[in-house]
Amino acid sequence: MHVRHLKQSCTLKSRLMGIAQEARRRAATLPLGEERDSLLRLAIQSENTLQIEEWLGLPRCKRGLH
Repeated sequence: MHVRHLKQSCTLKSRLMGIAQEARRRAATLPLGEERDSLLRLAIQSENTLQIEEWLGLPRCKRGLH
């Protein structure tokens, strides 16, 4: 099986920030409802993923792990 490797043109951090910002921007234009809630969940998930990715990049002692 051949695995294709794609070169990302921007970092994971910038992609996650862009997803969160765009989802919040789109949600702000919608009335209360399922679509708006879904976009806000996507923004929150992207921001949480970004925080976890940043946390994992810290040295072990700064994460509270010894």
